[in-house]
Amino acid sequence: MALIELACLDMAGTTVRDDGAVERAFTVAAGAVGIVPGSRAFAAAMAIVHETMGQAKIEVLRRILGEEETAQRANRAFESAYADLLSGGVVTALPGAVETLTALRECGIKVPDDRLRPYDTRCAAREPRLEAPGGPRALPR
Repeated sequence: MALIELACLDMAGTTVRDDGAVERAFTVAAGAVGIVPGSRAFAAAMAIVHETMGQAKIEVLRRILGEEETAQRANRAFESAYADLLSGGVVTALPGAVETLTALRECGIKVPDDRLRPYDTRCAAREPRLEAPGGPRALPR
């Protein structure tokens, strides 16, 4: 048995560049429940978003909104907006990310698959593949 069996890696800023996709999707989610950009409520919500980066988005929305139905509505808007941003090519692999994941996998260490799933796996069908310089390729299994 290998000393290390699984590598869990941060996504945004470590393995991928998302160019503010999370914040942009949260702006859409906020608007879907009546929180207007530029308002005090929006500033307070975005402060929580920044404070909780990396946490499950539905949990963040529950904290911001306090009501399950409203949080679920905002979460659906977030997921849709984020999927659209991903489909538009906003997320790209950082230099060396694909090669690092490949090397780990070749050493028998389990790593995330070759589809970006930083926030919600329901968006996976619309998400881009990690790309190394020279174009997309599947990571070895």
